[in-house]
Amino acid sequence: MSANFVGAFLGIVITFGTTALIDDIARHRMAKKAALITIAQLDNEIMQMEYTVEEMRHKDSILSYVASRYPDKIDDISADTIRMFWQYVKMPPVYLHDHSAENIFTGSIEMWKDFDDLELLNSINECFAAKNHVLEFFYDINDYQRETFNKFSSAKRTTEYGDMWKLTEACIAHPAVYDFIGTHRLYSTWLPIFVQLIKDANQDNKQMADVSDEELYSMFPSIYEDDDETEDIE
Repeated sequence: MSANFVGAFLGIVITFGTTALIDDIARHRMAKKAALITIAQLDNEIMQMEYTVEEMRHKDSILSYVASRYPDKIDDISADTIRMFWQYVKMPPVYLHDHSAENIFTGSIEMWKDFDDLELLNSINECFAAKNHVLEFFYDINDYQRETFNKFSSAKRTTEYGDMWKLTEACIAHPAVYDFIGTHRLYSTWLPIFVQLIKDANQDNKQMADVSDEELYSMFPSIYEDDDETEDIE
């Protein structure tokens, strides 16, 4: 075997070996960046859920206040409060969430192969699972609200009650509405606790990924700016 052949052979091995090493490093960097994007997206979803549960608490205060005035003091409720009550009863919010980061992170086996920190990988997946459970609770209470109002409105046309106070009194007196208000209170009490647990878990993700809130803001400003610009979940 000539020296020229050996030199050429070693050159090929070194070239391919170096290329493979560079590709491996690049894949691991991409996997780490995907994890950071996912953590930032979880932050965004958590902020939206925090806004939603705050709205639920305000809604609960209105529903509970009106229910507490039944049956003798409905007429004492202000017109603004009555209007707000009906706004909440008739129009439950609709939730749309961006699952793209979750789908990429949880659906890419190739990325998982290049991911070194299995503890962080598992923790992020658990956050997604918990977040999706909370979203299901949001969907459930909204469906329950629609079904409840349909039961009440199907009994008699709302225009037949005379005025908003008589309509409200009849609404509160309906068993399905009364049950809904009690269930909504439970949801508005427990869901903030679940959201806080997810938030704490994502803070743990940041520690495992060795990244601060400030670094995430600077790396992915659009994720956090989107939440500032669009507080409502529709």
